[in-house]
Amino acid sequence: MSSSQLSSQLSSQLSSQPVGLPGNFSAPAPPPPLPQYWVVRPRTMDPLSFYYYNAQTGESSWERPAAAPAAAPAVDALAIASLVTAAQEQAKPEADPADPREDRKRRAGEAGSPPPAKQPKPAAGASSSRDKHDKHDKRPPKRVRVFHILKKHGGSSRPSSWREKVITKTKGEATGELETLRDMIMEVSEDGANREEMRATFEAVAADESDCSSAKRGGDLGFFENGKMKKEFWEASIRLGVGEMGAALVETSSGVHLLMRVA
Repeated sequence: MSSSQLSSQLSSQLSSQPVGLPGNFSAPAPPPPLPQYWVVRPRTMDPLSFYYYNAQTGESSWERPAAAPAAAPAVDALAIASLVTAAQEQAKPEADPADPREDRKRRAGEAGSPPPAKQPKPAAGASSSRDKHDKHDKRPPKRVRVFHILKKHGGSSRPSSWREKVITKTKGEATGELETLRDMIMEVSEDGANREEMRATFEAVAADESDCSSAKRGGDLGFFENGKMKKEFWEASIRLGVGEMGAALVETSSGVHLLMRVA
């Protein structure tokens, strides 16, 4: 075989081979979709990292949330009630037109039904159940759930934290740092109008800046009742509405606190 024939045969074989990825290579499967209401958000203090946020419940997590189990098919209660009513109507015996009792019922229906009886007015000074409910709502809550950011100083009862082994700053310096963080959170959340953004930002700041061990939970102290926290901390907590961040800082023997009530 001549060199020209050999070259032509090799070219023909190469052109017939498919060009592409090796046979044992497969592209990685895309991650499964997030459960409903969960979204990915970048951290305010570190845009290169992110966390997961539930837009319905306000919950946040560093770990990817697991998909919720598939819901059972909904039962159409209205359709079932309609079928039961139709079956009951069919089961009723037909009225005998010769029965005088049926004739009296028919004539009474043609004459029209009597007007509905008037409801008696409540006596003067009597309170309705709704009024009692409103009064109950104005009572202080028995327990609350609060997030906080703590800044310790040299005068704190324990001037040490996971962020700084020995804290020597003054109370004024700690207060100034916390006021700066509060103003930044308010600015990001449009002066508190965007409650979801305010909570997400508060948790991210607490995780980086709080001197409390609750920083690893975004500042979450969980639910607590009166007597579980210092008096000034409890009183400031129950003055806040749900979803509200305190404009005023709270001072305790532990240091200076910025509070946000979530429940």
